[in-house]
Amino acid sequence: MNRRVLALAALVAVVAAACQAVPYDYTGDRKADPVYVTSPGNDWFRVGQSTPLLTGQPGDVAVSGDYDGHGTWEPAALRGTSWVSTALASPITYSPRLPTGPVGLPWVWYQQTPHPANPLPSVIPVPADYDGDGTTDPAYWSQVNGTWWIRGQQGKVAFGIAPKDNGTMLWDVPVPADYDGDGKADIAIYRPSDSTFRIKSTGQVIQVGTPGDVPVPADYDGDGKADPATYRLITNQWFIAGRPDPIVIPLSSPGSTGYPAPADYDGDGHVDPALIDGNTGVWTVYGQGPIGTVPIGTFGSSANLPPYAYLNLVRLTFAYQCIHQPVGDRCPGNP
Repeated sequence: MNRRVLALAALVAVVAAACQAVPYDYTGDRKADPVYVTSPGNDWFRVGQSTPLLTGQPGDVAVSGDYDGHGTWEPAALRGTSWVSTALASPITYSPRLPTGPVGLPWVWYQQTPHPANPLPSVIPVPADYDGDGTTDPAYWSQVNGTWWIRGQQGKVAFGIAPKDNGTMLWDVPVPADYDGDGKADIAIYRPSDSTFRIKSTGQVIQVGTPGDVPVPADYDGDGKADPATYRLITNQWFIAGRPDPIVIPLSSPGSTGYPAPADYDGDGHVDPALIDGNTGVWTVYGQGPIGTVPIGTFGSSANLPPYAYLNLVRLTFAYQCIHQPVGDRCPGNP
């Protein structure tokens, strides 16, 4: 009897996994689509097409996901505390009792330290499927006290160290993903001071890369579990847990900065490392080559990146230099 129950549970898990949307698959073909968001209009476009997928508004934060559970990713925007999706007849309003301060993303990605005229947001959106029902859950992570608020769950969860001095770029950053393969996104943080992923549900501490790298966790080997991984902007190298050698994606312009946009672009069940050239806008996928070009503009041109990843890039772009070559007051609170 137990064997039958286990077999049935395994079958249910397989079917559920097959029905889950492929991240950034906006067309339903089980392949990620390269999509970018204009600035400052915040309109959504698929690379190579002129008709917008979503018409944006000033202040929108890109929070794409599968909000209706139909197995296809949808363009979505956080407007204040309203989560607007093209698949929903009306927005989802989620406004728990958050710390005071701006909710959103740091738009000036190269900002080395916060400035009174352009402070880092206090609360960052971290949408994911935390309950495993196949739909994306609106959620927030606080930079004030390191707590998580997830729609549909009671209360808040404390996990991670927040930058209470509002100055350092070396404190924890959120990296929710399904690290154990149970179909639910796990609360997790990346600690740049020692380059470790810390996963709440399992208690694991996994070191990848070197201090200051940018976290890019995803299922790179196709086993149904997110792999802790980091990207080093200085050398364009990807470091994936369990992989002995780093991956390098050549950029189309020498000396440029590449911005990561990993996703399963060929539909083989493996997430592919990918970069957008900061100088040319060329979108290159590892093993496949260029797949298109996005307009040159602000960093936030790719929608194929979870919103919290912008925070991670903002605060960690200079972290490698802060740790290895501290300069002046760039790195307050440097351990």
